[in-house]
Amino acid sequence: MATGGTAAARATATARRAAHRAFGLLPPRVRRAVVGVVTPSFTVGALAVVHDGPRILFVTQAHRSGFALPGGLLGRREAARAALLRELREEIGWTDPTGVAPSPDTAHIDPLRRRVDLVWLLPRPAGSVTVQHGPDVLEHRWCTADDPGLTPQTREILAGVADRLPG
Repeated sequence: MATGGTAAARATATARRAAHRAFGLLPPRVRRAVVGVVTPSFTVGALAVVHDGPRILFVTQAHRSGFALPGGLLGRREAARAALLRELREEIGWTDPTGVAPSPDTAHIDPLRRRVDLVWLLPRPAGSVTVQHGPDVLEHRWCTADDPGLTPQTREILAGVADRLPG
């Protein structure tokens, strides 16, 4: 038997190379459209783990039950950090971006829900910071990561960053 596999495998490899070459000749706009059709799309969110020692800030949102991290979805063409700052302003009334890094500390990928959450770890700002509920936040709570009222998604995210949180 010759090296390189079976005739069918060689034919498949040749066809794949030809398809890649043809794809490369397409105009960029057409290539993006093709990629958008044949690859999965993911929703992207920006979330904050605001911590004060072992306690973390959680919110209850009007559209879901249980306590979750403050944050939300990126808008079309919105930068991740800008989305996080917008969500912190809308949900808890924080307007000072001090301490918010340009890029997230980690990402949580949920392939079943086709969602990617970009996660920032933020120490609670010094001084008496008041949390003011936005229109889609029903309440907030400072508690530990083992609180029974957390959403499953929040538990997954916190499990991924537990070694980087104090306490």
